[in-house]
Amino acid sequence: MPIYEQRLQKDLTHIRGELSLIGERVETSLHNALYALFTHDVTLANLTILRDQGINHLCLKLDRFCHLCIVRHQPTAGHLRLISSVMRMVDELERIGDYAVTIGRAALHMQQQQPAGILKRDLEAMAQSTGTMLKQALAAVSSEDAQLARTTMKMAETVGHQLSVTFTDLESEEAEHQSPVRFVLDLFAVCYMLERVSDRAKNICEEALFMMAGESKPEKVFRILFIDRENSVRSQMAEAIARRFYPTQAIYSSAGVQPGPINQSMLDFMRYQGCPMENILPKPLEAVPLAEEEQIVISLEGPVRSYPLELHFHTTFLDWTVSDPPLEEDDAQTKREKYEKLYREITSQVRGLMEILRGEEVF
Repeated sequence: MPIYEQRLQKDLTHIRGELSLIGERVETSLHNALYALFTHDVTLANLTILRDQGINHLCLKLDRFCHLCIVRHQPTAGHLRLISSVMRMVDELERIGDYAVTIGRAALHMQQQQPAGILKRDLEAMAQSTGTMLKQALAAVSSEDAQLARTTMKMAETVGHQLSVTFTDLESEEAEHQSPVRFVLDLFAVCYMLERVSDRAKNICEEALFMMAGESKPEKVFRILFIDRENSVRSQMAEAIARRFYPTQAIYSSAGVQPGPINQSMLDFMRYQGCPMENILPKPLEAVPLAEEEQIVISLEGPVRSYPLELHFHTTFLDWTVSDPPLEEDDAQTKREKYEKLYREITSQVRGLMEILRGEEVF
């Protein structure tokens, strides 16, 4: 083997070893923080907080070495993918270490009141799931096991569901027992940190797949729901416009509280605009239940909060102010003018949203 190749392999072996060491330290830190939380171990909680400085130092050291390795060897193809992936994994692991610190601080604050009953079971379930995700993500990296990485990524959905369940139980606990605000906030922080650990573990798996097989992270597909009272003009028009101009940027739907009849004049106008709507029919809200994954709900008639919707933790909601649709008694010219105004307003709002979500490259 040429000397150059020997030196490169030596540096890559060093990078892998340091990444493995950081992974072990971070996994231990998360385990210790949770153990301290469940066992009231003040000493362990404090040590977990202090030891994070050592993890940060290792992360900074490895990041600098990766940059030096790129300058020294100018790697290409698989070697470059490995180094760049490791650099991003280091960032993910450093953040997980920070989350462990937050859990450790919460453990110190929660000495006077500990989660019990169903809240304790919820927290233990989340801790078990996130701990398993992190362990498997690190194992997938070290063993270069693509299938393990893919399997681990799917576990993030379970953690997201557990988070929603825990929040519901936490609301009930607070209402029934009037727990101190500080306790509720600390418990909320722990749950959120665990959910963030699962997200970071998923990111590590995605980087592992890129490192091993060059698989890029799939682009996030948003679910966008347009709503108004009757789902007969505004929300349907918004769905049709979004589907026409940005068909691959999101998954679109529309619904209303009391769906009205099909508006034939609006269908004729939209067909003239090149937005056929034969497959977009009025639907009640319950026909399109909100998913627990990230979703955007947009109201075109009044605030979203005024609708009978259960907004999940990851739901983003927007209130768009647009003109009223034409009245039934309006003459043909007036209807057309009102439809054109509404069409322009909604098109502008949809364009602005897509620019936020995807950037200017969507145009």
